[in-house]
Amino acid sequence: MKRAIFLKIFGGQVVLIVLLSLLILAFSFSSTRRHAERTEAERLEALGRTLGVDVEAFLDAGDSAGLDGFLKTNAPRVGARLTVIAPDGRVLGDSERDPGTMENHRYRPEVQAAIEGHVGRAERFSMTVEARMLYVTLPLARDGQLKAVLRQSRYLSQIEGLLARLRTSLWRAVLVMAVLALGAAAAFSFHLTGPIRQLVGAAQRVAGGDFTTRIHVRRRDEFRTLGESFNTMTLRLSESFADLTQRKEELANIVASIRDGLAVVDREGRLAVVNAAFKALAGPEAAEGRLHWEVVRSAGFQEIVDRARETRSPQRAEFRVGEKTVRGTACFLPRQDGVLVVLGDPAAPAVP
Repeated sequence: MKRAIFLKIFGGQVVLIVLLSLLILAFSFSSTRRHAERTEAERLEALGRTLGVDVEAFLDAGDSAGLDGFLKTNAPRVGARLTVIAPDGRVLGDSERDPGTMENHRYRPEVQAAIEGHVGRAERFSMTVEARMLYVTLPLARDGQLKAVLRQSRYLSQIEGLLARLRTSLWRAVLVMAVLALGAAAAFSFHLTGPIRQLVGAAQRVAGGDFTTRIHVRRRDEFRTLGESFNTMTLRLSESFADLTQRKEELANIVASIRDGLAVVDREGRLAVVNAAFKALAGPEAAEGRLHWEVVRSAGFQEIVDRARETRSPQRAEFRVGEKTVRGTACFLPRQDGVLVVLGDPAAPAVP
């Protein structure tokens, strides 16, 4: 029982900690990825604005070969793929491929955004290099006239490598926090269930008959009130038990002092109480716990017991018990569902 309470409280906290850890990881991974991609896109945009001046110079000079060579030379330095696209979608230069063999880029979403005068961003699979790429495009215009589109792109696998390292760091951080939280939850659960364990142990001792059991709760909360109530209860139980014992002893003395034979027959027909006078009439076999028809072999005794139980009213009759004739009086005891039988001298005045 004690372990069950502890495990239920601790188990609930474990589930909560695990769920929170998973949520933290999920949101952290998602936000970290978005932040990394946004940061990389901003870097590529800044890079494009820096290179745009040189690219425009090659475009003004009409030097396509020089432009292509410029892109191939500077791409490794800046860590990005560079592409220059004409307003009609033709590739004018590319840092990784021969522009003459590349298909028209007019309808690429990021190129369309730049043609319309906006900074374009896109993330998709490139059929040219057969890899997922992050694209950022800038419109190169002068006096409102679009001259070309400069596109910077980077392999997402490079970003994934950074994200993998960040994920590892996040896993470690969340794992450390989860272990610390589980330790705190275990300590809290043990501290919380301490008074409960103490109360259960005390209750078991009281159930075993030790009414002197007391519990001492040092905490100043509901558990202390519960402990004080438990101590008050055990004190009253102890007093009630002592009073009941005293009353039982007094009743036993009263029963023993009665000169007439007295017996209480319970609902199962067993002798629950007998005094010395009854034993003298019925014989030494008249012991408490014996069935009355095994002890008093008398039809008259059986009859007044049965009638008193059936009618729930006093019954009187004279009958023989052994060698003696006695006057029997039987009264129903409703609270015990038993019958009180008094066997007296028939010559004595009958009790009304």
